[in-house]
Amino acid sequence: MKIFFTNDMFEMISEQPTLYAIQNRNFSAKFSKYDIEQLTGILMKMGMVQMSRYRLYWAREFRLDSIANRMSPFRFFEVMKYLHSQRLRGCRLMSEQALKVSAQGKTDFRTSKADDITAVSSYDNRRVTLTSTYLSVEPVKMKNRLDRKQRKKMMVSVPSIVDDYNLYLGGVDLSNMLSALYKIGHKSRKWTRRIFYWVIVTAAANG
Repeated sequence: MKIFFTNDMFEMISEQPTLYAIQNRNFSAKFSKYDIEQLTGILMKMGMVQMSRYRLYWAREFRLDSIANRMSPFRFFEVMKYLHSQRLRGCRLMSEQALKVSAQGKTDFRTSKADDITAVSSYDNRRVTLTSTYLSVEPVKMKNRLDRKQRKKMMVSVPSIVDDYNLYLGGVDLSNMLSALYKIGHKSRKWTRRIFYWVIVTAAANG
């Protein structure tokens, strides 16, 4: 797992909740690389020993020492509260409906000059949005695709980032299958948490 979760990555992740806490006027909350390392291990352990609520791991009747002794419940919920990602501000891509009727190759993209991240939305049978630090729209390739409405194959333009994703799609399916073995059981409405959970289980499955 250390192949993917390097010390630099833990350090980078720890900066975001600290920044988010300050933005929410909580100037006393500070998070370190150690906090994120402990949180990652705790979430993986919770996936192995599942309970209906987080607080039960610290409850007297159900206490799990391997979790409770590593981090207090207050600290755990504080880290989870401010676990946050750095958003791509102002990255407004065309809606699915707009892409569907677009005559410009059914692709829209934005690039952040600050950190060289490109976000691409492409429409085939539905909208797919991908981000990358090394791929963009160009070079565009022409591919045969089945048009379900017209029931015939047509040549469509496929952005480089989408073509690369499709190339390794089989590997993605295998990775998802293996990741299910390490699944973190607790659901969350916050998309930032869901992505963080996915990164953890994917790193565990491929590490």
